Amino acid sequence: MIHPARGVTYKGLQQSSQLHLLEAGDMEELALFSAVGTPLAPDETLQRDALELHLTDQWRAGMTGVLIGGTMGLMQLLSEASYRQLVEVGTRAASGRGEVMIGVGDTSFARTAERIRFVNQHPVDGVVCLSPFLWKFTQEELVDYFLALADVSRAPLYLYDLPILTGTKLSLETVLAVARHPNVRGIKCSADLGWTRQ
Repeated sequence: MIHPARGVTYKGLQQSSQLHLLEAGDMEELALFSAVGTPLAPDETLQRDALELHLTDQWRAGMTGVLIGGTMGLMQLLSEASYRQLVEVGTRAASGRGEVMIGVGDTSFARTAERIRFVNQHPVDGVVCLSPFLWKFTQEELVDYFLALADVSRAPLYLYDLPILTGTKLSLETVLAVARHPNVRGIKCSADLGWTRQ
């Protein structure tokens, strides 16, 4: 996951009605994020020491930020207690070492908003939000959904387009409409590269 480093003018969604392709020189201004796994014990509780070691490995490898609790971290499969532990231990272990994004997307507005309210109590640099994936929303409903979540979040909200999981592809028009919100800062695209380049 790549997004602008702190103090760098964002060349993406909020600054224009068009998305910009990155130029070769822009790479020096970008931060590189790693989506981390969630180490679990056989009883599916968080293995704190393993998470701390995993995060340390990311900083040693040159990452400037991490995504905790995304789909790579199995957020949607974790118990609520394990998810909360993951956020608490992960943000504490990452403190002062780099930026931290937390996956919050769930099956409904109520569940996602509840996760965001919990994450609001921790020092994070952003929340990453999937489309809801039980009921299929129209593109217009998705605009309302993401705008309402951006109002709930203390940290900047990043859309997460993962249609292979959610069954819903974010349209360019939807992304641009949501991007007008001052608390929406970017998008994590896990779909067709051609679409991403639009």
